[in-house]
Amino acid sequence: MTALYYTYYPSPVGQLLILSDGESITHIDFEKEQYAPNPKWHEQDELPVFQKVRLAFKRYFNGEVERFSDIPLKPEGTAFQQAIWQALR
Repeated sequence: MTALYYTYYPSPVGQLLILSDGESITHIDFEKEQYAPNPKWHEQDELPVFQKVRLAFKRYFNGEVERFSDIPLKPEGTAFQQAIWQALR
């Protein structure tokens, strides 16, 4: 089983919980009870992918960028969800 890591980002629209497999972002959601960190996940603020996504969010919320094309993404979902996400990219 792949280890999962998490961090938080205090965005202007609410606290975000960001999840990664160590190389790619696998999930981003607003922090809430439903998406509280799983005890099996490891909090790891300094992963390079987390540093990259924090900078991208900062630039986005400052109005400097509109796309996150350089962030490695590996969202988890059904085959149908994967097809939709791929089409949206």
